[in-house]
Amino acid sequence: MPKLTEEQKAERALKRRRAEALKVEAQAFRHEAKRREWAQQGMYLTREGAQAGALCRGCGLPAADKLGERPPLTHLTDQERAEDDAAEAAFQAAQPDCGTYSRSISGSRTRHCGLCCPPHPIPETALGVLTQQVGDARQGMSKG
Repeated sequence: MPKLTEEQKAERALKRRRAEALKVEAQAFRHEAKRREWAQQGMYLTREGAQAGALCRGCGLPAADKLGERPPLTHLTDQERAEDDAAEAAFQAAQPDCGTYSRSISGSRTRHCGLCCPPHPIPETALGVLTQQVGDARQGMSKG
């Protein structure tokens, strides 16, 4: 096979970048459509509802299952690893076409789809930290 010229290499690189940009743009449109759907249908949970174990309005699983944090994979026993693998397989089977990430509430092991399930409310502790950081950033900007 003949070597590619610099022009051909540049053209291929441009096509790769364009394809990646189109993919990212399509994902952004997909996520924005879901956000509008969640808002229109009132699917967001309150902080109190999520912590009380209300059902996720995307998948129907408890928002918080109260089973505690999922331990790091390196610290799992063989039985715990098998249970974690089974939970991951169940999550993947329920989300075959999403191609996205999973998330959970602190203190819960239930996995929720990053596309199908509306995001859970920010915990009070995290909200306080964010508020403090924004205040510090604003104060720093006013000094500069």
